[in-house]
Amino acid sequence: MKKYCVFVLLVLPLLLNAVSIRDFLRNSGPSAGQRGTGYRLHESIEYQESFSEWIPATKYTMYYGGDTSAQPDSLYFNYYYNSEWSENPFLSRLSYNDHGQLIESVTSISIYGMEFLSTKMTFAYDSQNRLVHAYTYAYSLDYNNRQAWDPMHRLHIVYGEGTEFSLYQWEISETKNEMYQRSIFDFDSQGRMTTEYYQISQDSLSWQNDGKYVTEYLPQDNSTGAVFVNYLTEFYPLAMTYFQDSPIPALLDVETDYSYNGSEYILDSKTEHLYNSSMQRIEKIDFYWTGDSWQEDWKESYDYDDMGNLTLLMQFEFNMDDWNESSKKEFYWETYTSVDDPTTPSSNLMQIKAYPQPFNSSITLEASGKTGVADRYDVYNARGQLIRTINSNGVGSVIWDAKDNHGRAVANGIYFVRATKDNQHSIKRIIRVR
Repeated sequence: MKKYCVFVLLVLPLLLNAVSIRDFLRNSGPSAGQRGTGYRLHESIEYQESFSEWIPATKYTMYYGGDTSAQPDSLYFNYYYNSEWSENPFLSRLSYNDHGQLIESVTSISIYGMEFLSTKMTFAYDSQNRLVHAYTYAYSLDYNNRQAWDPMHRLHIVYGEGTEFSLYQWEISETKNEMYQRSIFDFDSQGRMTTEYYQISQDSLSWQNDGKYVTEYLPQDNSTGAVFVNYLTEFYPLAMTYFQDSPIPALLDVETDYSYNGSEYILDSKTEHLYNSSMQRIEKIDFYWTGDSWQEDWKESYDYDDMGNLTLLMQFEFNMDDWNESSKKEFYWETYTSVDDPTTPSSNLMQIKAYPQPFNSSITLEASGKTGVADRYDVYNARGQLIRTINSNGVGSVIWDAKDNHGRAVANGIYFVRATKDNQHSIKRIIRVR
């Protein structure tokens, strides 16, 4: 008998993060290629609308191993409760293989300064560097303190001729009910998915039709099957680890969902996509079929900065013959120096120096970019909590005395410094030892 199963700790982040393979392949993010080169996502914050006010709900913060990497090595997830951010955030630590592909994500929750394991995800790739397996586990501990990772979900991708593939999934509920799902696709001459037939099974042997999904593309779309396979391999592991509005690799027009009533497919819902003159997706509208006509149901709109990075996602629900704001997500980006792109001048980026490393009683911080020296330095602990803010007042360097905003000495460990100047900022990891 289990003393406790960290499934309880798993529920919240998975409900927020969960990305089914079908939902992922219908990702609502901006169009392919719209994320600016040399930019990486630092933070996303979701708000819920309540009586004409925006109330914070959740926050994701990404941390990177250095100034030249676009791969986060850790992720903090926090939620807003009782008018403040929780002191018990979730932390995910990410590991990659030699090809830069995510192979493991281990998530824990911090409670009163102690970490408790929650979930683990692992990913496997074939000799062609294509994603083939994804596994999700929940951490559990029994009365005898025996530790175990209980399997919760499996995904298998079976590749066929060319770039064709099919998908198989298994999941188990908290009540130990097992369910199998599979998706089989029709592809067009460009290798794009045109129809998905999804089926369910109780034993993985006898399959029943559950529905189908038909995708239409804009005439300007020139994506291929290889683009979809690469997209699936690169972004699905990250999407399973944390919510990311990844750029869909195609210009979608209309997607129509059908349910299966036992004898035939019947209309259920559809999604229409709208683009601006630069072919950035600016709106997505969901409709449901009433039996006689299409009725508006849900809408998302997207705003971008001058570099093409997604900055705002607004969500609306249709009620009383009008669109009503429901929630919004704000995205904050930072620059980095790509070692693969020597044409990116370092003078355009915020560069941080911190010495000595590791440090004891104090550390000197210097940061500058094309608009000058940093105005502010924010220091965060390993749980993602802001502990100290230092204003530079235009001085080229500042000294952090290893104390928080209340004058209390901080403990040994890892900290993160965020330097900011105008719309530029960057992050550097520092270590204190005594």
